[in-house]
Amino acid sequence: MDFKDWLESTKGRFSSLCDKEKTETLHHLLELCGSEQLSFLVQVYLPTTCQVDFFAVLPNELSHKIINYLDVSSAFNSRLVNKTWNRLVTDCISLWSRLIWEAGMRQPLKITRNHVHTLAKRISRNRHMADRKSIREEIVKAANVNVTYLYLNGNMLAIGGEDRFVYIWNIRVNELEKVIAAHSIADLNFDKEYLYTASYDNSAAVWSFATESMYCLYAGHINGVMSIDVNREDNLVLTGSADYTVKVWDFHSGHMLNSFSNIHFGWVKKVKFLEKLKGDRHLVISSDAKGNIFIWTFQFEHNWSNEVDILKHLQSFVSPIIFNDKTFCVVLKSAESTKCTDESINYFSIENLDTRPTFKLLKSKRIRNIKDKLLIDAGRRFAVFMVNELDAINLQTYFYIYDIDREDILQRIQVPKDRCEGVAPVPILGDRDWLDGFTDNNQPNLLFISVERQFVTLHYLSHNNKV
Repeated sequence: MDFKDWLESTKGRFSSLCDKEKTETLHHLLELCGSEQLSFLVQVYLPTTCQVDFFAVLPNELSHKIINYLDVSSAFNSRLVNKTWNRLVTDCISLWSRLIWEAGMRQPLKITRNHVHTLAKRISRNRHMADRKSIREEIVKAANVNVTYLYLNGNMLAIGGEDRFVYIWNIRVNELEKVIAAHSIADLNFDKEYLYTASYDNSAAVWSFATESMYCLYAGHINGVMSIDVNREDNLVLTGSADYTVKVWDFHSGHMLNSFSNIHFGWVKKVKFLEKLKGDRHLVISSDAKGNIFIWTFQFEHNWSNEVDILKHLQSFVSPIIFNDKTFCVVLKSAESTKCTDESINYFSIENLDTRPTFKLLKSKRIRNIKDKLLIDAGRRFAVFMVNELDAINLQTYFYIYDIDREDILQRIQVPKDRCEGVAPVPILGDRDWLDGFTDNNQPNLLFISVERQFVTLHYLSHNNKV
């Protein structure tokens, strides 16, 4: 029997079946069909009334309920289906508010339909932020000796060398602008007029950019000075030392005004003026190598006084990060966990400055899935950690960009291996404003700066892949 005869016989038998038997037979035949047969069935026999675009007939409120569940890729693709879908997805402001937050962008005060196209482009760029292929490198031979310290202020990069010189580079034009004969560098920072240095030679100093020479020396510690901060308004210099003391100096004369030896019982590795209070009181934060962070006040008096009021004691081996709006953040061990790797990043505001300052916990977020980490920098939305990971053969270094609000890793960037060898200062962050959240105006260009011996490498995001 050929196919035509078989088909006519089958049709005759099928016609003689009752409705229930026809349905069951059709069910079995459909199960035997492949994609080509099913596609033919849909295109030729399925009535057009059964192919209704459900978004076109649903109320907008219900459509937006469904759209709110879309992820970022689905949202982009849905806008391409047709004009109706594009309009519904574009008009779903709650969806874009969530996608903006998930992408780490600072949310506008008000999102309108006109903003969505621009926001969608920004979200798309952010997803490709730190692809290793998007990072280009510029290498600067900073000195003829090994580099020991880095500090970036705008376009100016200060480089401390083993030769006890400080080199000031303009990284925008890649030119060496100043060289100052200083001393060994444990800490440094600078402004437009002065360079401030703390040294392993037991002293701190201020250097004039105008004369490229020492302006004032602060000598009195009996061990290396690990940190320096300056209050230009009151002409005070604050230093912390490996001799366990914090000292206050007169900016211009170099006279020691206060010495505090009853706060820390370990190397003081960071000191910072926080606020000027009423009655010549100063609010200070300091941390030591034993994991103690103290926030305290002292009364500035020209007659000697070493009395302090300790307001808060925290325990962390990571120095706190101070913001400019009376807030700071610190990494702390999670109180509910017994594991040393379970940590959280905590944000505090400083309040009641007119009386006795108090500290309000603004938020506390867990640090998940990052072990053996070193905090490089943090803002209100992102933190950057450096992590050493052992692969099958070698130890490799990575930067983790951590989304604090989502408690999730945004990107993992490999630091080139040859930049990790030898003794070198910890890499520093380049542009920082994006740590508070992405905007159109703060797309990170200079991502981070690393050192290998005499060479400083500037790691940029290439123009086509900027956030």
